[in-house]
Amino acid sequence: MGHDHLNRRTFLRKASAVSAGMAAALESSARASALPPAVEKTNVPLLPNASALPNRGRPIKTFTADLNWVTPAGPRVVMTPAQAQEWAFIDPDDYFAWHLGLGVNIFYMVGYAVEGYAYYPTKLGPLAPGPGSQLFPKLFKLAEKKGLPFSSFFTTTQDFIMANTRFDWTVPTSRDHTWMGLLGPDTPWVDLLCARITEFLRLYPVQWLNFDCFNYGKFNRAEDPQASPTGDDHHHRAAGRKRAVRPQYLEEVV
Repeated sequence: MGHDHLNRRTFLRKASAVSAGMAAALESSARASALPPAVEKTNVPLLPNASALPNRGRPIKTFTADLNWVTPAGPRVVMTPAQAQEWAFIDPDDYFAWHLGLGVNIFYMVGYAVEGYAYYPTKLGPLAPGPGSQLFPKLFKLAEKKGLPFSSFFTTTQDFIMANTRFDWTVPTSRDHTWMGLLGPDTPWVDLLCARITEFLRLYPVQWLNFDCFNYGKFNRAEDPQASPTGDDHHHRAAGRKRAVRPQYLEEVV
């Protein structure tokens, strides 16, 4: 399996096969000895405001298919950044139904890929090609119709396109530790990120938004004895840099 190219087709084919095998095994097991009702229930007490929550306080069951990455063919299983077209042609109905088959009660889908393109019609950056620019809105609508809460994702320091076209926005020396470069907190990147998040939430008011990669030095800081606990040591070298004026196009969109 590690030698196969993992793309949208092989992912859905293999995952569906695994799901079918699990379902058959569980069905056979259920016939032999049904689980007692207590096993199917959770012992975790509900929150006081459970009735007001999108999931009514039930245990969260979600599956994170990380469309930021693929595993190319080769002797080693190594994840690499996905190209924009590699996941853009997923069929939304099949993809949604596959998640339902896993038993999720919260749907997850990345909105803006770390590579620097969106799966929705943003005015603030590149789009996934073809139907990929409509993938998120179609899945969001399917989840709303089914009554499922929705979860999505933004990264705070990664946009591979911006990091490689705006070198002055990256953390100085961050490429000493990671090849893609990390975008800095005192640069115009923060204005762009906030504008993207604002635009996104106006279009798709998801119940749960994950923010990833609050990292301004290196990913595994435990291996760097010279690093401060907060990561500020790398970025303070650029402290004398003048902050750019907020671009007008951000004001118009936000």
